[in-house]
Amino acid sequence: MAALIMTQIGVSFALRTRRMHGYLIAHLERAFGRPVQVNGFAARIFPLPQLEMNRITVGEDSRFGNEYFLRAESMSASLRWMGLLGGHFEFGTMSLIRPSLILVRNGGGTWNLESWLPPAEAKSGGSGSYGPQVAVSPSNYLEKIEFDGGRISFKTGDEKRAFAFTDVSGSVEQKGPGRWQIGRAHV
Repeated sequence: MAALIMTQIGVSFALRTRRMHGYLIAHLERAFGRPVQVNGFAARIFPLPQLEMNRITVGEDSRFGNEYFLRAESMSASLRWMGLLGGHFEFGTMSLIRPSLILVRNGGGTWNLESWLPPAEAKSGGSGSYGPQVAVSPSNYLEKIEFDGGRISFKTGDEKRAFAFTDVSGSVEQKGPGRWQIGRAHV
């Protein structure tokens, strides 16, 4: 028990260093495929590893503009042990407090959210999908996103829309390759 407590204390101190901050930012940017800024980190090791971030901003894919894609007062993400042991992040569930999301649809009809949400892991055997299979990167294991007190704004190209959803709370859960289901949600 003492070893677990010392491990947690050690991790807490390590997260306060500039070197660890840079290391975590680099891993988050690789996992999200976009630039990331975080004000501060905290972590819990047991019973399940969880990374907590304060004031996080996830940048936009340059094909969709220069504004941020996602901002949140805080974000916590459960991490899979096997991913950590392999040296990368594999998110299970992500929880966002007071997020602000800008959904952009470009001239080709593609949404910025499409490249960010990972596809479900393809099952062996007759998966029912045709055509070339897209390799699932280690970061693409996200199963569920929970959000509380959020805002969703919309843009078409560079043009902002005059409406937004505010005080949005709920969850979305991955149900199949490229298929997400809205759980409880209210606007």
